[in-house]
Amino acid sequence: MGEAISALETYEVLKEKLGDEATRKLISYLDEKVRGEVATRADLELTKGELRTEIEKVRADLKTDIEKVRADIIKWMFLFWIGQVASIAALLKIAGVF
Repeated sequence: MGEAISALETYEVLKEKLGDEATRKLISYLDEKVRGEVATRADLELTKGELRTEIEKVRADLKTDIEKVRADIIKWMFLFWIGQVASIAALLKIAGVF
């Protein structure tokens, strides 16, 4: 890898090729672009808050869905048990035990 070049060295190299005014404009333009693209701490905190809110919403939805599934499973288990009892009673009646 190459060595890192300082801002002053960059300016000097570009000034030789582009001239003083063009180099200043180029560096100013790049500085604006970089500052516009880099997330600030406030941006990150806002995003963090939004993510926490979204996670809590998903967690609540998931809890509700799990409770619904649990209720459905209990309902089907009860119906299965009733069917089993009815089947056993019918078999015992046919066998003459009842």
